[in-house]
Amino acid sequence: MKTLTKVIATTVLTLSTIGFASASEQLVPTDSFAGTKLCVVAAKGNKLSLNKEIRESRVSKQYLVENLKCNGMDLVSFVEQYGSNPHNINTFLAGKDYSKNSSTTDIASL
Repeated sequence: MKTLTKVIATTVLTLSTIGFASASEQLVPTDSFAGTKLCVVAAKGNKLSLNKEIRESRVSKQYLVENLKCNGMDLVSFVEQYGSNPHNINTFLAGKDYSKNSSTTDIASL
């Protein structure tokens, strides 16, 4: 009976450790700049919230994709690395350009 208790306890501890290890990182803005807020909202993966923030900042999506830097990366790369919904957010931001760059293979070079 003691062996069964040890096995169950070990299993529970292992599974809880795996759960903690796979928990997503929390993005916390370190300042109150509009660009920082846009980076955090984009990484959270909610298109409606991101669209609202973009409208409030009065800057175009194209300008953000080309000029906004988040932790030294462009916005699309930042969302790809830290975002919870990167494909949908980056397609929303960059449109067809993101889809084309992320999945197209040059067949002629094969």
